[in-house]
Amino acid sequence: MQIGQQVGYSPSMAVYSIELIKDIQSKSTTFSIYFFKIVSDFGISMVYIEAVLPFLFFSRIKGFYYVLNVSITLFIMSVSKMAFHAPRPYMLDDDIDVHDCSVEYGLPSGHAFGNSASILVFLLDNLNSIGNLANKIIVCVGSAIFILLNGYSRLANGVHSLDQVLLGWQFGILQSVIMHYSIRKKLSAHLQDIYANGKTISQDRYLKYHMITIFAFIAGILSIFGTYIIIEKTFTPPTLWITRLHAKCEADSLWELNPLSLIQSGVFCLGIFGYLGCLLSGSTQTHANQVIWQRLIALILLLLPAGVIQIYNFETNSPYIESLQISYLPCAYAGFVMFYLMDKVSQIIFGSQSTNLHSGNLLSLSELNIKDYIIEIDGNKQNIGKITYI
Repeated sequence: MQIGQQVGYSPSMAVYSIELIKDIQSKSTTFSIYFFKIVSDFGISMVYIEAVLPFLFFSRIKGFYYVLNVSITLFIMSVSKMAFHAPRPYMLDDDIDVHDCSVEYGLPSGHAFGNSASILVFLLDNLNSIGNLANKIIVCVGSAIFILLNGYSRLANGVHSLDQVLLGWQFGILQSVIMHYSIRKKLSAHLQDIYANGKTISQDRYLKYHMITIFAFIAGILSIFGTYIIIEKTFTPPTLWITRLHAKCEADSLWELNPLSLIQSGVFCLGIFGYLGCLLSGSTQTHANQVIWQRLIALILLLLPAGVIQIYNFETNSPYIESLQISYLPCAYAGFVMFYLMDKVSQIIFGSQSTNLHSGNLLSLSELNIKDYIIEIDGNKQNIGKITYI
């Protein structure tokens, strides 16, 4: 579907979208402009909310699952925007107004992609715990409406064409299905094993896990920077695109188009270094089961250095240094803090307790393989409890 859209329908959709956006904006009111700006901003914020709130409220395993989803989303989004390097509608037509500036390339829509992937992954993971059928229908319909509304807001704001929004939705739906049906259970079992049996796992297995992680990191870096370098050397955006971008949005050359996508791509380090934190936490059996406000205090204190790195102005014109400063180093550090260092510091500040937040898993009771084990004593059968296999 995605290939067919790009080959057969995207050019005509882009042309159609310009007239569609003009028609939408001709009917806009002050209220609708602000409303769709809010919808758009809240839609993309769902991506980052998903990385933090489940980590604070759920188990480490659930928290890492959502962080991994965010990392994959930003990786695919950044690489595909650079690879396609497609203009936004306002870069093609002077009559299109921009109500909520976005200055990277436009394909796919990052808002449509990130918003749909975040909502659908969370919804699929928690649907069984919502309650009765009526509540499930309400939540599903509400989620679908918000996803559609967020995509429409990108048209109304003049920053995406119809084909860009559709491709973003397709990416989001495909990713959420793969995450839920192909990755979730295997990830849960893997992390459960690390957290429960960390000290008994052989060094060879840990070496294997570390080597796979390092390989994934190198492959990701090569994909991101390779795409950036190739496109920058082989494609020069038309002067008119840049002129319209600067006329309608405030941006400098370091914070627009491919350089901005390169800077944003560093979020994928959150998942890579978060997993390394999981490995270290399991191998050292670092346990800390603080209440939410204690976890939040420890997290904020530990993330302050990352914030300082981000806001410090190195006065450089290099997108490579900027991406390292703004996203790669802070996100790598944040991932390690969230899944290892925070527990270690929490032990020092608040003390350690007998239980920990690692023990939760991604699966609902209906998905667990639960068996009653019954023994026979003096001719009488007695239930000795349930044993769960993940």
